[in-house]
Amino acid sequence: KDPGRSGTDVIWDFSKLKGIDGDYSVNFFEPIKKRNDTLCITCVESRTMYKYAYKGDSLLLLGFENSGSQLLLDTPEHRMRFPFRMGDSISGTYAGSGRYEYALLTNIKGKIHTVADAMGTLILPDGDTLNNVLRVRTEHQFTQKTLPMFYEAEKSRAQKDSILILNTEESNK
Repeated sequence: KDPGRSGTDVIWDFSKLKGIDGDYSVNFFEPIKKRNDTLCITCVESRTMYKYAYKGDSLLLLGFENSGSQLLLDTPEHRMRFPFRMGDSISGTYAGSGRYEYALLTNIKGKIHTVADAMGTLILPDGDTLNNVLRVRTEHQFTQKTLPMFYEAEKSRAQKDSILILNTEESNK
């Protein structure tokens, strides 16, 4: 569905839309307090677990994992600031590393920009209507480097002081 225009007094009419995955679930687990001012929050969305930290007025994405992949952000994504009003925006950088299917290593660096660009009324498929809804749009720009997992082991062997190469082939010249 087209997200509609930006601005105020927008109407998002989703009343004629049908869900495509009725089994899709999102669950948040009770936050765990770390230090004095940080809450760690876990969200399981479908079959992926996302880890967040809520510190001061900001929500930070620390990484995610599922049965096939994992990403840990050394520099977390600044996902949201509270309060957030129409016209507000936040920008930042993030970086981290992870693995995919125990076969690939990945490194990622990126920029994130979030803006509250529309406000209006949301009509849900079940007919429920929500007023004063704030639309928040997030854009990511990133580079990702992916290598086979064995590459790291091979690279470390190649960086040793010397490598012994045996040549058993004989030449008749």
